[in-house]
Amino acid sequence: MKSGIRSGYFYFPVWMLLAATLLLNGCAIFGKGGPFRGGEPPRLVATLQSVQEDYEEAALETAGIEEALSELDVSDVLDLEQAYQAFSESAERIQETGKRLIVHADEMHFSGASYLVESGKSPTACVYPRLREPEDSIAAEYGAYFNAIADKSWQVKRALRAYQFDVSQIRNYLSTNLTLGGVEAMAPVIRKAQVDGDSLEESLRQALAAIELAKVAKARAALPSP
Repeated sequence: MKSGIRSGYFYFPVWMLLAATLLLNGCAIFGKGGPFRGGEPPRLVATLQSVQEDYEEAALETAGIEEALSELDVSDVLDLEQAYQAFSESAERIQETGKRLIVHADEMHFSGASYLVESGKSPTACVYPRLREPEDSIAAEYGAYFNAIADKSWQVKRALRAYQFDVSQIRNYLSTNLTLGGVEAMAPVIRKAQVDGDSLEESLRQALAAIELAKVAKARAALPSP
């Protein structure tokens, strides 16, 4: 089977779809030879700003699910379907945003500081200082902040996984048992989801705080020496 999507005489290579997806979510750096032939697969990178925005979005969505779960828990039979629909839509959003959060955590953990690039520069010229053999003390200092971001991102991933599991359990069960009895049967899982949601919100708060510290450090490093 050939790689691509055919529609009549139209042929759209899969690599173009991948490249478009990567570019919409930050940058894609292609290896030697480019994407056409003989090149390496695109290397995922992201801006610190895009990572921050994804964490902020996840925090809002988690709060939305918490509100939807509370509504679901106290709804009467007439409002149950509407409450479940609101919860289901919120659950779908956190699943999609969660995919990006997991990519951030994995890439920072396995690729190191080269995953992060600066906004407004070409991807090939904007890689943050690597942790290995920093050129000067500023790079070394910034690398320490990256380590904190990577560590907090990994904590976000772990908290997210637990929360997504809870939310999926509730959503899947109620999709075929949407009754007051069904909600009551899910009460222990709903309570667990609320606890895990608090843990996720706290891990996101810590990750965002680490990003802010890194941004402040970078701004100070950019100031001219006295």
